[in-house]
Amino acid sequence: MSSFSKILFHESSKRAPLVVSRWTATNVHTKVRLDYLSLTIRHRLHVKLSLMRSAVAISKRSKNELETKVNIFLNR
Repeated sequence: MSSFSKILFHESSKRAPLVVSRWTATNVHTKVRLDYLSLTIRHRLHVKLSLMRSAVAISKRSKNELETKVNIFLNR
């Protein structure tokens, strides 16, 4: 492996551990595409997780609001 490809691999492995680790200088293009794919997948997962978290937060908040309204109604 050339020193360039070692550096490239070292830098990319910090950023995207999901990529396939064995490669040579001949398939740099494939490696870059795998890097991009793993980052895209990770970004999509992050977006889905954040949407799920916000949905859970909204449902908890609305549950609390509903409980408060019920308690106010019952205490009249």
